[in-house]
Amino acid sequence: MGPRTSHPFSGRAVSDVVGFILVFSIVLTGVGLVSVNGFNALSEYTDQQQVRNAERGMQAVSSTLDELHRNGDTYRQFDISLGGGNVRYNRTVISLKSSDVDLSGLPESADPDRTDIQVNALEQQFDRSGAEVTLSYEAGGLFRSPGAPASYEPTLQCEPGSGGTTIVSLVNLTTDDIFTAGEYDRDPTIQARSAPEDLPVAAENEFASFEAELDGQHRVFEAGPSPKNITIDVSDSGSPDQWGTYLTENDWKDQGGGEYSCEGQTVLIRISTIELSLLRAQNLDE
Repeated sequence: MGPRTSHPFSGRAVSDVVGFILVFSIVLTGVGLVSVNGFNALSEYTDQQQVRNAERGMQAVSSTLDELHRNGDTYRQFDISLGGGNVRYNRTVISLKSSDVDLSGLPESADPDRTDIQVNALEQQFDRSGAEVTLSYEAGGLFRSPGAPASYEPTLQCEPGSGGTTIVSLVNLTTDDIFTAGEYDRDPTIQARSAPEDLPVAAENEFASFEAELDGQHRVFEAGPSPKNITIDVSDSGSPDQWGTYLTENDWKDQGGGEYSCEGQTVLIRISTIELSLLRAQNLDE
């Protein structure tokens, strides 16, 4: 009986099996990587889209409050979809200074040269992709922090020099309701010019309803042959960097320390006090 010989196709079969295993492993690894990366990308896109939707909603809120501030309306209601975020009222201050214009007719002013206006802010906060995002309606403007320019511009105009006009038109938000709307905490508190350490997150389908009522306006108007200097201090505002960007882009001079000045021949200052009330914060399924 002669020696045994291997089947001519046995080596090829082993090679095919090994090759199949390698290819299958590569495919599984690739699918896993794509799944993980794709999920992360999809999650990040969803977070960004939620913030963009919330920003559009806050732009609508800004427009509604502007109808009271500039158009003479006296009462409005509006809703804010929480969208997994949190809505709160924040104490913030913007100051005005001038040695050329009498500011004593403005609210919270006992000094003709200075007034510290507690403008306050209506804020919506999110924790997205490990970063905190805040949408803040303050003094007539809407700002997204960190780093974004005004998405709804306040009314501040600077035309320096002879014949120029300076306009400072601010909204002063007040409330008898100390509120933070969201499921995380039904005992809300005011946070003074700072975000909470642990960002609260509410259910996706919750919303908060508000009413806003015009509670009065104060005006200062001065015109004359000589230019008049007005300085606005935003260092104690909720979004000092965004305010600074907006002001410098509109020809206000940066004086440092959060102060910006304009010198025009005609000056108009208008402060509108709007009282906010939280009507309810509830789930849309209720």
